[in-house]
Amino acid sequence: MHIWEWLQHPLDPARPHDIDPYIAWHARLMVLAWGVLLPLGILIARFFKITPKQHFPKQVENKMWWYSHLVLQILGSIIAVLALIYVLIYGNKRDVPVHETLGWVTMIGLFMQVVLG
Repeated sequence: MHIWEWLQHPLDPARPHDIDPYIAWHARLMVLAWGVLLPLGILIARFFKITPKQHFPKQVENKMWWYSHLVLQILGSIIAVLALIYVLIYGNKRDVPVHETLGWVTMIGLFMQVVLG
């Protein structure tokens, strides 16, 4: 059995592993936004303000980190909002109030960060 097949098997063989394609795409987009793009933008802002070839302290204006951070944060935010809109339009209502509540709190935090940033 390949790793991909193993990952697609349910934890409990008695229950079917049926994930709605709309929910799966919502999850993929959210993982891309919150698991890849936004953290990468944060890491670039934290660790790449001074690069190895930069002549610091003579050269303090290195905007590579700023533009990279900005693009990744904007792209991640847009994808997260698109994933939210996607699940609101196409997703069927499931009984997961904790996920829904934390999701809304997180998206409100994202909105506040974008507006106040």
